[in-house]
Amino acid sequence: MRNISQSALKSVRLPLASVTEQAVAVAAFEDLELSIRRLAKVTAAQTSRSQALRRAVLAAAFEGELTGRHADDAVIEELADDPR
Repeated sequence: MRNISQSALKSVRLPLASVTEQAVAVAAFEDLELSIRRLAKVTAAQTSRSQALRRAVLAAAFEGELTGRHADDAVIEELADDPR
């Protein structure tokens, strides 16, 4: 089908959503967009925290502060929160 006549195009019916349905769809999209933005912020914060913990573990290990005990978690948390 190479060419479509104007009369054939005029006979095509395209369904349109009502204004109410459009408003509902827009609201749902905006909710999703907000959720995505929140998730991106949380992900960025967790990535930053993960990097800080990784640095803290390495620092504690190289400084000989890790003992293999449960208290090592406290040392790592303290070093991760230290803004050196």
